[in-house]
Amino acid sequence: MNFRQKLLIKLKLKNYKLYVLCVLCGMLSAVCDTMHSGLLPGYKNCVSKITFPIKKYMNEFVETIHIYSNFFNKENLQLMLENKKLKTRLFKTEYINKELNNIIKHEKLSKQMIFRVLGFEQNIFSSSLLMEATDEVKPGCIAVSPNGLVGIVTDVANSIAQILTITDKRFSVPVKTKSNVYIIINGNNTNLIVEVAMQQDNQLTTNIKIGDILYTSGEGGVFPCGIPVASITKSHPPIEAQPIVNLDNLEFVKVIKPTSFLN
Repeated sequence: MNFRQKLLIKLKLKNYKLYVLCVLCGMLSAVCDTMHSGLLPGYKNCVSKITFPIKKYMNEFVETIHIYSNFFNKENLQLMLENKKLKTRLFKTEYINKELNNIIKHEKLSKQMIFRVLGFEQNIFSSSLLMEATDEVKPGCIAVSPNGLVGIVTDVANSIAQILTITDKRFSVPVKTKSNVYIIINGNNTNLIVEVAMQQDNQLTTNIKIGDILYTSGEGGVFPCGIPVASITKSHPPIEAQPIVNLDNLEFVKVIKPTSFLN
Protein backbone atom coordinates (compact mmCIF):
# COMPACT_ATOMS: atom_id res chain seq x y z
CA MET A 1 0.00 0.00 0.00
CA ASN A 2 1.47 3.35 -1.07
CA PHE A 3 1.48 6.67 0.79
CA ARG A 4 -1.49 8.05 -1.13
CA GLN A 5 -3.71 5.14 -0.15
CA LYS A 6 -2.70 5.37 3.51
CA LEU A 7 -3.42 9.12 3.48
CA LEU A 8 -6.81 8.48 1.88
CA ILE A 9 -7.67 6.05 4.68
CA LYS A 10 -6.76 8.59 7.33
CA LEU A 11 -8.85 11.34 5.70
CA LYS A 12 -11.85 9.09 5.34
CA LEU A 13 -11.62 7.85 8.91
CA LYS A 14 -11.73 11.45 10.13
CA ASN A 15 -15.23 11.74 8.63
CA TYR A 16 -16.55 8.77 10.62
CA LYS A 17 -19.15 11.00 12.32
CA LEU A 18 -20.65 11.87 8.95
CA TYR A 19 -20.70 8.21 7.99
CA VAL A 20 -22.47 7.27 11.20
CA LEU A 21 -25.06 10.04 10.62
CA CYS A 22 -25.63 8.78 7.07
CA VAL A 23 -26.19 5.25 8.32
CA LEU A 24 -28.76 6.42 10.86
CA CYS A 25 -30.55 8.55 8.26
CA GLY A 26 -30.65 5.61 5.84
CA MET A 27 -32.17 3.37 8.48
CA LEU A 28 -34.77 6.04 9.34
CA SER A 29 -35.67 6.50 5.65
CA ALA A 30 -36.10 2.77 5.20
CA VAL A 31 -38.45 2.62 8.18
CA CYS A 32 -40.49 5.55 6.89
CA ASP A 33 -40.64 4.00 3.42
CA THR A 34 -42.01 0.80 4.90
CA MET A 35 -44.63 2.53 7.02
CA HIS A 36 -45.96 5.11 4.50
CA SER A 37 -45.37 3.57 1.08
CA GLY A 38 -49.09 3.04 0.63
CA LEU A 39 -50.20 6.50 1.88
CA LEU A 40 -48.11 9.07 0.00
CA PRO A 41 -47.80 8.74 -3.82
CA GLY A 42 -44.38 9.49 -5.21
CA TYR A 43 -42.83 9.16 -1.80
CA LYS A 44 -40.41 6.46 -2.95
CA ASN A 45 -38.94 8.67 -5.70
CA CYS A 46 -38.47 11.51 -3.21
CA VAL A 47 -36.85 9.22 -0.69
CA SER A 48 -34.50 7.82 -3.38
CA LYS A 49 -33.31 11.34 -4.31
CA ILE A 50 -32.78 12.28 -0.67
CA THR A 51 -31.02 9.06 0.31
CA PHE A 52 -28.73 8.91 -2.76
CA PRO A 53 -25.94 10.95 -1.05
CA ILE A 54 -26.42 8.87 2.08
CA LYS A 55 -26.00 5.62 0.12
CA LYS A 56 -22.91 7.06 -1.54
CA TYR A 57 -21.31 7.89 1.78
CA MET A 58 -22.33 4.51 3.17
CA ASN A 59 -20.67 2.73 0.23
CA GLU A 60 -17.52 4.80 0.72
CA PHE A 61 -17.56 3.99 4.43
CA VAL A 62 -17.84 0.24 3.78
CA GLU A 63 -15.07 0.42 1.17
CA THR A 64 -12.83 2.34 3.57
CA ILE A 65 -13.37 -0.22 6.34
CA HIS A 66 -12.64 -3.01 3.86
CA ILE A 67 -9.35 -1.37 2.76
CA TYR A 68 -8.39 -0.65 6.36
CA SER A 69 -9.14 -4.25 7.37
CA ASN A 70 -7.11 -5.69 4.49
CA PHE A 71 -4.20 -3.42 5.34
CA PHE A 72 -4.06 -4.58 8.96
CA ASN A 73 -4.60 -8.21 7.98
CA LYS A 74 -1.57 -8.03 5.70
CA GLU A 75 0.46 -6.29 8.40
CA ASN A 76 -0.61 -8.89 10.96
CA LEU A 77 0.25 -11.76 8.60
CA GLN A 78 3.67 -10.27 7.93
CA LEU A 79 4.31 -9.91 11.66
CA MET A 80 3.25 -13.50 12.25
CA LEU A 81 5.66 -14.74 9.57
CA GLU A 82 8.52 -12.68 10.99
CA ASN A 83 7.73 -13.93 14.49
CA LYS A 84 7.82 -17.54 13.27
CA LYS A 85 11.21 -16.98 11.60
CA LEU A 86 12.59 -15.43 14.80
CA LYS A 87 11.33 -18.34 16.88
CA THR A 88 12.98 -20.80 14.49
CA ARG A 89 16.28 -18.93 14.68
CA LEU A 90 16.02 -18.79 18.48
CA PHE A 91 15.36 -22.54 18.69
CA LYS A 92 18.40 -23.29 16.48
CA THR A 93 20.58 -20.95 18.54
CA GLU A 94 19.49 -22.55 21.83
CA TYR A 95 20.11 -26.04 20.41
CA ILE A 96 23.63 -25.07 19.25
CA ASN A 97 24.39 -23.48 22.64
CA LYS A 98 23.19 -26.61 24.42
CA GLU A 99 25.40 -28.83 22.27
CA LEU A 100 28.42 -26.57 22.84
CA ASN A 101 27.80 -26.56 26.59
CA ASN A 102 27.61 -30.36 26.60
CA ILE A 103 30.91 -30.59 24.71
CA ILE A 104 32.62 -28.14 27.09
CA LYS A 105 31.18 -29.93 30.12
CA HIS A 106 32.29 -33.33 28.76
CA GLU A 107 35.85 -32.03 28.19
CA LYS A 108 36.04 -30.57 31.69
CA LEU A 109 34.74 -33.78 33.27
CA SER A 110 37.13 -35.91 31.22
CA LYS A 111 40.09 -33.91 32.49
CA GLN A 112 38.90 -34.62 36.05
CA MET A 113 38.36 -38.29 35.13
CA ILE A 114 34.62 -37.93 35.70
CA PHE A 115 32.42 -39.82 33.25
CA ARG A 116 28.72 -40.20 32.50
CA VAL A 117 27.00 -43.45 33.49
CA LEU A 118 25.38 -45.20 30.53
CA GLY A 119 23.55 -47.97 32.32
CA PHE A 120 23.38 -50.29 35.33
CA GLU A 121 22.30 -53.94 35.35
CA GLN A 122 21.90 -56.26 38.30
CA ASN A 123 20.58 -59.82 38.28
CA ILE A 124 21.23 -63.15 40.00
CA PHE A 125 24.37 -63.66 37.92
CA SER A 126 26.13 -60.28 37.96
CA SER A 127 26.02 -56.61 38.86
CA SER A 128 27.76 -54.27 36.42
CA LEU A 129 27.72 -50.68 35.28
CA LEU A 130 28.65 -49.07 31.93
CA MET A 131 30.13 -45.60 31.59
CA GLU A 132 31.81 -43.34 29.05
CA ALA A 133 35.61 -43.54 29.03
CA THR A 134 38.81 -42.12 27.54
CA ASP A 135 42.17 -43.71 26.76
CA GLU A 136 43.33 -42.91 30.31
CA VAL A 137 40.79 -45.32 31.79
CA LYS A 138 42.34 -48.77 32.21
CA PRO A 139 41.16 -52.06 33.71
CA GLY A 140 41.95 -52.01 37.41
CA CYS A 141 41.02 -48.34 37.91
CA ILE A 142 38.72 -47.59 40.84
CA ALA A 143 35.26 -46.07 40.29
CA VAL A 144 33.88 -43.85 43.03
CA SER A 145 31.07 -41.34 43.56
CA PRO A 146 30.93 -38.37 45.97
CA ASN A 147 29.25 -40.75 48.47
CA GLY A 148 31.54 -43.75 48.27
CA LEU A 149 32.93 -46.75 46.41
CA VAL A 150 31.20 -47.87 43.20
CA GLY A 151 33.44 -50.66 41.93
CA ILE A 152 36.43 -51.47 39.74
CA VAL A 153 36.93 -51.16 35.97
CA THR A 154 37.20 -54.58 34.33
CA ASP A 155 37.09 -53.77 30.61
CA VAL A 156 37.42 -50.78 28.26
CA ALA A 157 36.50 -50.76 24.56
CA ASN A 158 35.19 -48.20 22.05
CA SER A 159 35.22 -45.38 24.65
CA ILE A 160 33.00 -47.44 26.98
CA ALA A 161 34.13 -48.94 30.27
CA GLN A 162 32.55 -51.78 32.22
CA ILE A 163 32.60 -51.59 36.01
CA LEU A 164 32.28 -54.56 38.34
CA THR A 165 30.20 -53.01 41.12
CA ILE A 166 30.52 -53.60 44.87
CA THR A 167 27.27 -55.62 44.86
CA ASP A 168 28.60 -58.20 42.37
CA LYS A 169 29.32 -61.64 43.85
CA ARG A 170 32.80 -61.59 42.28
CA PHE A 171 33.69 -58.31 44.00
CA SER A 172 35.72 -58.46 47.21
CA VAL A 173 37.26 -55.63 49.26
CA PRO A 174 38.96 -55.40 52.68
CA VAL A 175 37.23 -52.83 54.91
CA LYS A 176 37.34 -51.58 58.48
CA THR A 177 35.13 -49.74 60.95
CA LYS A 178 36.05 -46.61 62.88
CA SER A 179 36.75 -48.87 65.85
CA ASN A 180 39.36 -50.64 63.68
CA VAL A 181 37.53 -53.92 63.20
CA TYR A 182 38.81 -55.35 59.91
CA ILE A 183 36.54 -57.39 57.64
CA ILE A 184 36.59 -58.71 54.08
CA ILE A 185 33.24 -58.33 52.35
CA ASN A 186 31.73 -59.57 49.09
CA GLY A 187 28.73 -58.61 47.03
CA ASN A 188 25.95 -61.15 46.52
CA ASN A 189 24.23 -59.83 43.35
CA THR A 190 21.61 -58.05 45.48
CA ASN A 191 21.49 -54.70 47.28
CA LEU A 192 23.26 -56.26 50.29
CA ILE A 193 26.96 -56.87 50.94
CA VAL A 194 27.94 -59.78 53.17
CA GLU A 195 30.96 -60.55 55.31
CA VAL A 196 33.17 -63.40 54.08
CA ALA A 197 36.00 -63.23 56.61
CA MET A 198 36.92 -61.62 59.91
CA GLN A 199 40.52 -60.63 60.34
CA GLN A 200 40.41 -60.53 64.15
CA ASP A 201 38.97 -62.63 66.91
CA ASN A 202 35.20 -62.93 66.98
CA GLN A 203 35.26 -61.09 70.32
CA LEU A 204 35.86 -57.88 68.36
CA THR A 205 32.50 -58.23 66.64
CA THR A 206 30.93 -56.81 69.80
CA ASN A 207 32.40 -53.47 68.74
CA ILE A 208 30.36 -53.52 65.52
CA LYS A 209 26.96 -51.87 65.72
CA ILE A 210 24.11 -51.40 63.28
CA GLY A 211 24.65 -48.16 61.39
CA ASP A 212 28.46 -48.30 61.54
CA ILE A 213 30.16 -47.31 58.29
CA LEU A 214 32.65 -49.61 56.60
CA TYR A 215 35.61 -47.93 54.87
CA THR A 216 38.27 -49.38 52.59
CA SER A 217 41.21 -50.39 54.75
CA GLY A 218 43.88 -49.95 52.07
CA GLU A 219 45.13 -53.52 52.53
CA GLY A 220 45.96 -55.48 49.41
CA GLY A 221 47.41 -52.52 47.52
CA VAL A 222 44.36 -51.93 45.28
CA PHE A 223 41.82 -49.67 46.97
CA PRO A 224 43.00 -46.44 48.64
CA CYS A 225 42.26 -46.24 52.35
CA GLY A 226 39.23 -44.41 53.71
CA ILE A 227 36.61 -44.71 50.93
CA PRO A 228 33.08 -45.30 52.37
CA VAL A 229 31.67 -48.63 51.20
CA ALA A 230 28.62 -49.71 53.18
CA SER A 231 26.57 -49.28 56.35
CA ILE A 232 26.08 -52.19 58.80
CA THR A 233 22.52 -53.57 58.80
CA LYS A 234 23.23 -56.83 60.71
CA SER A 235 25.91 -56.75 63.40
CA HIS A 236 26.25 -60.44 64.39
CA PRO A 237 28.07 -62.88 62.08
CA PRO A 238 27.64 -63.19 59.21
CA ILE A 239 27.63 -59.39 59.06
CA GLU A 240 25.47 -57.73 56.42
CA ALA A 241 25.73 -54.17 55.10
CA GLN A 242 23.88 -51.79 52.79
CA PRO A 243 25.96 -50.06 50.07
CA ILE A 244 26.45 -46.34 50.65
CA VAL A 245 26.08 -45.59 46.93
CA ASN A 246 22.69 -46.02 45.26
CA LEU A 247 23.81 -47.61 41.99
CA ASP A 248 20.37 -47.25 40.39
CA ASN A 249 20.50 -43.44 40.47
CA LEU A 250 24.12 -42.76 39.51
CA GLU A 251 24.66 -40.21 36.73
CA PHE A 252 28.43 -39.69 36.97
CA VAL A 253 31.37 -41.61 38.43
CA LYS A 254 34.94 -40.56 39.05
CA VAL A 255 37.81 -42.84 38.11
CA ILE A 256 40.98 -42.94 40.21
CA LYS A 257 44.10 -45.07 39.85
CA PRO A 258 44.51 -47.95 42.28
CA THR A 259 47.19 -47.84 44.94
CA SER A 260 49.34 -50.35 43.02
CA PHE A 261 49.44 -47.97 40.02
CA LEU A 262 50.58 -45.05 42.17
CA ASN A 263 53.54 -46.84 43.74
